[in-house]
Amino acid sequence: MNVTDRAKFTYTIYIAASPGKVWEALTTAAFTEQYWAGRHIVSAWKPGASIQMLADGNVDWEGEVITITPPRLLAFTFLAPRFKPGATEPPTRVTLELVPQEAAVRLTLTHEGFEPESKAFEAICLGWPAILSSLKSLVETGKGIDFPSWRGK
Repeated sequence: MNVTDRAKFTYTIYIAASPGKVWEALTTAAFTEQYWAGRHIVSAWKPGASIQMLADGNVDWEGEVITITPPRLLAFTFLAPRFKPGATEPPTRVTLELVPQEAAVRLTLTHEGFEPESKAFEAICLGWPAILSSLKSLVETGKGIDFPSWRGK
């Protein structure tokens, strides 16, 4: 990742699991709640469907499914939470690509379309690696990483 290129963030992680298992972890509320600090994802998972990440019944972030090809490809818009009172940033795009790699899956996340002075970009540069590492831990060991400071935010 080149942090000077604020238009795009890319992160790749290898997970010892089948593409189907990783896909289930990405798209199922019961799984996301275990690795995403108690938040859970809700969507009909078809092009044009809304996506919401809920925390204690409140919308943490939301978007819309652009492309979905289970269990290989998922792209959606991402409307970042408010980083300044009264201001929002325009939606960005998240693409998740799952590629079988022998006994593992190579999961590549690309989050792009940020404005030059984006506050959301700073947050996702820390957030996505932590979330995907927690997902990896959950899928491989049955226990995600607990981020108590993220709960309720």
